[in-house]
Amino acid sequence: SYGNPTLRWERTKTFDAGVDFVAWDGRLHGKVDVYSKHSFDLIASQSLPKAAGTASVKLNNGEVRNRGLEIEIGSTLPINKDIIWDGTLMLSYNRNRILSLNYYPSYAYSLVYSGGSNAWMVEYDMNTLWSYKYGGIKNNGAESTPDWQPTLVGKDGAQQTFASWPSGDAMNISYDQGTTVAPVNLGLSTSLKLYDFDISLIFTGKFGHVFRRESFNYPGITGRSIPNSKFQQILDADPKDNLFVPLPMKDNETRLYFWNRFWGYMSYLTEPAALIRLQEANVAYNLPKAWSNWLGISSLKIFVQANNPFSIYFNKWGEDPEFPRGNVPLQSSYLLGVKCNF
Repeated sequence: SYGNPTLRWERTKTFDAGVDFVAWDGRLHGKVDVYSKHSFDLIASQSLPKAAGTASVKLNNGEVRNRGLEIEIGSTLPINKDIIWDGTLMLSYNRNRILSLNYYPSYAYSLVYSGGSNAWMVEYDMNTLWSYKYGGIKNNGAESTPDWQPTLVGKDGAQQTFASWPSGDAMNISYDQGTTVAPVNLGLSTSLKLYDFDISLIFTGKFGHVFRRESFNYPGITGRSIPNSKFQQILDADPKDNLFVPLPMKDNETRLYFWNRFWGYMSYLTEPAALIRLQEANVAYNLPKAWSNWLGISSLKIFVQANNPFSIYFNKWGEDPEFPRGNVPLQSSYLLGVKCNF
């Protein structure tokens, strides 16, 4: 990358305190940890005017604080020697804030359009999802020859059309819609020994974050784009509420090629990214010792394993926040096996 002789290593100060506990002869156990991490001189990519010789450069850009909590609780309950249940629940919570920046985004649209470290702002989460807010349609022509154009609305109420990049203060046209990284993570693993059967499940969950769902992919004026399945949604949309099919006008839509700067970043595309996955499920049958001895073997196990058999999403579109449409989706796999020891 473009050289920067002032670049230095990042630094972090960490405070961590925890308690481990065991109760009821080991039937209940767990730990609780709290931490605070204060990071300085974070390395970030910063946009630059191309007159500088490059469009971006890596800089030590400011400081960030992470605070969090981690809890783990486990239990083992032996009903008798043939029935034993075991389970562990893990919960983590993290919140980060940018405390200071040496450099701010260069352009009014960079918060929304670039994302990542180019979109860092003081007192906001490092992973903030910034969006434009749709402002309805505005007639840029005359009453006799209307030219209805979609608009963005700023926090001051002013409308800007899609004819050019937004102007003015970046924060006026950019809306914080939450973090894209889950602040709350859950994990649950449980197993049950039931006579000759062993059953185990592993669940994971992520909560408190957002993602941007799939939008209609407005074809440009060049190339050969194939419209996706969201075409009917914009065809039926009210132009006052959602981006739409270009409205009929005297001349063709001369700024349609500029729409791709905006249509994928609208606030109404933001959805909850919470999800629960069953990551693994196992069922095994252990052949009784008397039977295995009769067969002349040490042990025999028959098992069925499923990985990622299903997920639950908390958005009304049924989209997987971690595998956006257009990418290879998370695959389920199933395994039937026999394990034999002689």
